[in-house]
Amino acid sequence: MRVLICLISIGVLSTVIMADAGPDKNRRPGAKKRLMQQFDADGDGQLSESERAAAKKAHKQHRQRKHDRMLEKFDADGDGQLSEEERQAARDARDARQAERRQKILEKFDADGDGVLSEDERAAMKEARQSRRQEILARFDADGDGKLSREERKAAREARRQRQNQDSTDS
Repeated sequence: MRVLICLISIGVLSTVIMADAGPDKNRRPGAKKRLMQQFDADGDGQLSESERAAAKKAHKQHRQRKHDRMLEKFDADGDGQLSEEERQAARDARDARQAERRQKILEKFDADGDGVLSEDERAAMKEARQSRRQEILARFDADGDGKLSREERKAAREARRQRQNQDSTDS
């Protein structure tokens, strides 16, 4: 019984600490800005109840699509749930993708070949990414407002998919 009370106390305390840390503490950088750009329909810098409801609905739909994709890829036995083995397969696939991404970054930006990006190499990577963003913006910002709308981002993603498909068929 004491253990149960202790665990409940720890849970309550951690909830209070997380609430005190503020809502942005665990958010990815720029998340609030993206949230406001996407859902602040009246542009007042705050989310009204209806804008907040739209954001929650979109988030729920996004999570459902992500869940469905995970099941489609990793639910080997087709029971509609991921077993521990299937979850491990998903984690292994994620880890492999991350390792592949890291390797590609090193191949592209590790000029001295030491397996670690120096400050100069990181700066070169940052500059290349910024340049690529500018190219994408120039190509897909149809309305010329300096940012990509949902439709413009969709067009950019579709163009990338087509390019990747073309590259894979050329290999």
